[in-house]
Amino acid sequence: MIARRASLAALAVLAATIDAAGGDYLHPSPHPAWESRVQTIYDAATRSVSRKTVRVWDPSPEKGLDFIWEPDPLLADGGLSPDGLPSGHGRLQWRVGGSPSYDPGTVFATYVGSLVGGKPEGHGRLELRTGEYLDGEWLDGAPEGSVLWVDEAGNRYQGQMRHGVADGPARYVSTNGEIFIGTFRDGVRDGTGTTQLPGGTTYRSVWRGGREVEGRRPDLFADARVGGLLKAGTRSGQAAGFSISAAIDERINLISSPLLQYETLNLADNVQFYPRSSALMNFWNGDSNIEIEDHTFGEIEWDDYYAFLKVDLASDKGKKGRISSMSLDFTESEPFNKPMLSLFADIGCEGFSPRFMILNQGWGQVLEPEFHFAFSDERGYSSTFFDIKGLEDFDSSESIDVLTSIRQAGADVGTLQTRHFKCASIDGLEECSRQFLASIELGAIAKSIYRLEGLMLTNLVGKMKYKWKDADDKIHTEEQAFTVPVSIAALEVPEPVAECGSGSEGSPEAARYQDIHLPYNRKNYSIDVPVRGNRDIAQQTSRFKFHADRSSIHKFRVRAKFADGSERQSKPLELLWFRPRPYKFDYFDLSRKCDPGIQYNICR
Repeated sequence: MIARRASLAALAVLAATIDAAGGDYLHPSPHPAWESRVQTIYDAATRSVSRKTVRVWDPSPEKGLDFIWEPDPLLADGGLSPDGLPSGHGRLQWRVGGSPSYDPGTVFATYVGSLVGGKPEGHGRLELRTGEYLDGEWLDGAPEGSVLWVDEAGNRYQGQMRHGVADGPARYVSTNGEIFIGTFRDGVRDGTGTTQLPGGTTYRSVWRGGREVEGRRPDLFADARVGGLLKAGTRSGQAAGFSISAAIDERINLISSPLLQYETLNLADNVQFYPRSSALMNFWNGDSNIEIEDHTFGEIEWDDYYAFLKVDLASDKGKKGRISSMSLDFTESEPFNKPMLSLFADIGCEGFSPRFMILNQGWGQVLEPEFHFAFSDERGYSSTFFDIKGLEDFDSSESIDVLTSIRQAGADVGTLQTRHFKCASIDGLEECSRQFLASIELGAIAKSIYRLEGLMLTNLVGKMKYKWKDADDKIHTEEQAFTVPVSIAALEVPEPVAECGSGSEGSPEAARYQDIHLPYNRKNYSIDVPVRGNRDIAQQTSRFKFHADRSSIHKFRVRAKFADGSERQSKPLELLWFRPRPYKFDYFDLSRKCDPGIQYNICR
């Protein structure tokens, strides 16, 4: 055990040394070279595994990093050429040499995207252990074309790159809220552009080689605290030379589960922090289809999930000021009450199951729900439309029964409820499905029925309309499309025909972050930020891990007070915190009697 601890400590020291040295596909060393290793490769064409030599372009061979190439499963022979150069989509990861593969702390860089001849080329995303990342186009191992580049501090460059260097039209947003829109040459601002200061003042600027040489930059300091300007001289005090920037801490954000990562969006009026996952934000906004629930949220330990924020207080010219206190000043923390809906298809227990479940993982009640739908198959056939109205309001879940609609469509529901449909084997399922369709009156839904393994299903395709009430008691009306399968019958066979999957992970632990447990129904409150050590500073970084008990929106600023009574505040900040409502029902009621012989596996 002592030897193991010593070994891990040595790896930690080595990792820190590698960080300090820099060097990767974004910051290559002067002497890149080809690197080779032997690894196990899966060949999708032959469904076999073999050991192959893999050669990739190493941007910093002096670091002694190890790499692993994980090709897309569909690539034949792992995408390798005869001399071991990978091409195609996959994941290329660099680790501290000699480190265990299970330790995420030793990952130096990860590239996910297209390779050509052992080098990044095409679209790809590079993530570094420092938190820096670049998503965009690559050529011959370097960024080339349109990219989004976020550096370690959280500054965002969105524009063109050439040979791995910022070059061309771009939008650059610094973490203190300043926005520059213009041109870059050889990595620095060069040419005419527009600069917007954190307080909102916008002016035309001219740059040469990274220096502002012409423009109408006001001799006033933009101050987001007052939404206007403050004299940068008299009576402004020590605070005048300081700025406050805030951004999601990408270093720890990137080692969280992808579903749990947060994004920084620097707008003209404020800075927003929100979930990076587009699927999760669609769920939040309710502006997409209601999807089938996939158990993902139920498998997350939400108590171990945080949004990690880094706040930098820095002097513009390196001059020190004496800090007296810092705080997070909240104007409001309010619950987000909009319903977040998903569907649960009740298939795999009873052959005829004319129902589905609508789940609400938002925190507001679903009011006056209505459904307008047709029976449809996977080829696009649709029956006439049916309506379900007069349903009760509900909180977390509601079972929607479509038995009446199936009866109105002309199906013999009595036979469907009582008869069992046997099939001798899996190999005969297709013939058994034809016999089923010919043996029973199915009315208007007959053409919409299709087979999935041993189940005969139809899809309900339509729209759900409902209302909800926000934190100010205002009523909103929503309409969302949905598609959900309904089980009409089961072809009962003796063999199992499916298997189940596994779960997910949560956020990494971050002991050095101030834990901020946010309320979700409170206004005008402050949280003190400890100021430790020497209070005469030119720069100070504070880190926070935010969490709350439910989905909510939090508006605040960071405020720093100086010994002379002056103060500086950040641009307005807004956190969209996501935590879904827990389930209030059991998918698999142990008291429920399933039809014997149904082998469609539903992951019990």
